[in-house]
Amino acid sequence: MAGSRSSSGRGAAGAGLDAELGYGVGAFRSFGTATPYVRYGQAPEGERRYGLGWRLARPSGGFELSLEAWRRERGPDRPEHGLRLDLRLPW
Repeated sequence: MAGSRSSSGRGAAGAGLDAELGYGVGAFRSFGTATPYVRYGQAPEGERRYGLGWRLARPSGGFELSLEAWRRERGPDRPEHGLRLDLRLPW
């Protein structure tokens, strides 16, 4: 995830911010890499997004399993919460 940038390197008008920080470690006898992570995002309209998750991926690519709990805040409205499960397999 990356925020919008102009060609001059300065943030574009109305640009948002998305960031993710994680650390991968070997898992399940070298089956893949397990990565716990935190995520933060902010949109120009004031929306903020937070996430906390865990991802398992094969080094050769193709297989990826992730679980993420998230929260989205939009101004004075009540925040939204959710849980997301993703599975990606090669065909």
